Amino acid sequence: MYTSESEYEPLSELELLCYGLRFIVSVVVQALRKYKDASAQLTKQAMTISDQSIQISRLESLNRVLKESVTELTRKLDAEKRNTLQITDLETKGELDSLEQLRLEVILLLQANLHAFYLM
Repeated sequence: MYTSESEYEPLSELELLCYGLRFIVSVVVQALRKYKDASAQLTKQAMTISDQSIQISRLESLNRVLKESVTELTRKLDAEKRNTLQITDLETKGELDSLEQLRLEVILLLQANLHAFYLM
């Protein structure tokens, strides 16, 4: 290409086309690399989104089960509270009945003693 160090030989039309073609090819190769990288990134993100969707679905299902458990446990706790109140009421009534019976027994004893006192 060089005829001497200070002189340049003009490039032929074919050589110019070859340089242009090489430039275009390098630009296309760079664009394809960027496209490949972007495509790989999108694929990775799509897989991540898919995994997260599955995890969200599982968590929502677990949430429903836990809510049902809380509802059932709350119902059982309310029933237990009612039972405890009923037991307390029955115990109180039983104590009142015992006190009433004791009071009546004391009255009968007093009446018997009084009757015996008057008979003497």
